[in-house]
Amino acid sequence: MALLSTDPRLIGAILVGAGLITISVSSRWPTGDQSKSPRGPSFALAAVAVAALMWVYPTSAYHLEPIAFENQAASLQGTLVLPKGEGPFPAVVFMHGSGPERRGVSFHLADRFARADVAALIYDKRGTGESIGGHPRDSYRDLAADGLAAVRQLQKHPSIDPDRIGLWGASEAGWTAPLTASLAPDQVAFLVIVSGGGASPEDEALYSLRTQLENHDIPLEGIESALKLRRRINSYYRSGEGRTELLASISRIEATTWFIAANGHLPTESQVYEHGSQEWRAHMAFLDFDALPLLQEIQMPMLFIHGELDRSYPAAQSAARLHELESDQARDLRVITYPRADHNIMTRRIPWPRYPDGYIEQMVSWVKDRVGT
Repeated sequence: MALLSTDPRLIGAILVGAGLITISVSSRWPTGDQSKSPRGPSFALAAVAVAALMWVYPTSAYHLEPIAFENQAASLQGTLVLPKGEGPFPAVVFMHGSGPERRGVSFHLADRFARADVAALIYDKRGTGESIGGHPRDSYRDLAADGLAAVRQLQKHPSIDPDRIGLWGASEAGWTAPLTASLAPDQVAFLVIVSGGGASPEDEALYSLRTQLENHDIPLEGIESALKLRRRINSYYRSGEGRTELLASISRIEATTWFIAANGHLPTESQVYEHGSQEWRAHMAFLDFDALPLLQEIQMPMLFIHGELDRSYPAAQSAARLHELESDQARDLRVITYPRADHNIMTRRIPWPRYPDGYIEQMVSWVKDRVGT
């Protein structure tokens, strides 16, 4: 069932087949007269529909294998998109953004890598889809360990070159993928990070709060008040001091237009974690995490991609920090920012989603150059 729900080849074939069969059935009888014989073209269309279903797999550039692996309490289920032909192939493990994410989200990119003779492993994030155990919002270290377990599972595969396995990650994986690489730098051949890497979770929280309020046309004074409150909350989390005064302040402003417009980007009085609580400990593990020191230490080839119009993550801030690493001529590191692209590197969504010209090709080509295919 997992392959049925995530394989666009099969889905596409079914849609084409269903469409042709529908046309066949609807055209079987002349309008208003069901006494005549079926029209000849209806059977031809039905035959084409069946042929479409039979054609899609033999002509595909790759095949799919179910992959299962473990990391402590998490039992993870995935799909290996494996090129046809003789291996061993290089491979890329796809890591996840925040929240629940199933493997199908990355299939279109895995498809492009596999067509270029780079195998791709996509898997359901812990606690999501067919992956059981753990929770999608578990610690970065847990999520990073899942990625490392995926790498080690691929190292055992007879069609995969264990020395040419890299990581691809977007958004939250801009923190977890570098952590994975730092846990076993001799086992990760490269990193591709999209919309992440150079800014911390706190940087992102402040930036997304600002853009949220700008989207609601909140005046600058309100935006500055919101950012000041966010910093004050973070200060309390770090020091444990001033809780009573903080809660009283939040209580007084919860009805303001800018607080309401923040819509979850700021906690209400009852949502402020108590310093030292379990919720506080989990939050602090995210708040004070920073991937940049890890990226400074690890030396594998790294590609970072940002969208100029990202409204979720501070792309300009991240790119500026990463460009400082890029200036080190001894490192194989590249930073690309696509104009008019958003957090998902989309330049438009209507009437259909569109990536910038050359985005996927450039990314795949970069990986192929590093793994020698």
